[in-house]
Amino acid sequence: ASTGAYSKDMRFSFAGDTLLKASTDKSLTTVFIPSLYTDGNGIYEVKKIGDSAFAADNGVTSTIKSVKMARTITAVGEKAFYKQNKLETIYFSDYVSSIGNSAFEKCELLRYLICPSYLKTIGVYAFRDCFALESVLFNQKLESIGDYAFTFSTTTTDQAKIKAQKLTELIFPSSLSYIGNYSFTNRYKLSKVCWSELKKEKRIFDEFVDDSRPDINIDDNSIDQTVYKKNVEVTIGDYAFSLLNFDRT
Repeated sequence: ASTGAYSKDMRFSFAGDTLLKASTDKSLTTVFIPSLYTDGNGIYEVKKIGDSAFAADNGVTSTIKSVKMARTITAVGEKAFYKQNKLETIYFSDYVSSIGNSAFEKCELLRYLICPSYLKTIGVYAFRDCFALESVLFNQKLESIGDYAFTFSTTTTDQAKIKAQKLTELIFPSSLSYIGNYSFTNRYKLSKVCWSELKKEKRIFDEFVDDSRPDINIDDNSIDQTVYKKNVEVTIGDYAFSLLNFDRT
């Protein structure tokens, strides 16, 4: 692996096109992911943020508040920013096509998520226990949301965190074909789920709206100029929008 300093306080190690690990002994609040690095023999393009590269349980300070990625980045690895519990803002490269399992799990202060333009897959647990999420804007190429991707852990006992959440609405793109098991479980304030283009037959919703979620509003007229497509098919996993182990009072 090659190493190099890209600010006076942050060091990265690389291999091939991947940023393997970040290290610092400083309380950094802002991080920029570079597009290039050199090992003394040449200049190389950085395309992937590696597994656990910025994970708080992998020796990286948990004071990061903002992350900005160079446009060359196309993938975010598993647990890449795991437990960065001060992280509030992510500026993705438009060309990120995959967000790995647990990539931003337990980033408890993350407030807004704007999915990059070319994103296709969101991994299992990718944004689990991101309590502060207020808004999620999905892109028009997204195909799959993994199991437990935006859920609160069923073992979560902090009722105050759950009840303080502000995410109320989700608008899915017509490109989306899979929403995983338990993917939005315990999103207490979520009251509207709709598609930008939706097939008229609503039977596809029967499997994920249950008695524990009587307030959910599946609204096919919530977007102006809604276009219906009979060939839109969505697989929705078990308990995707349910409330589990949760006190509604």
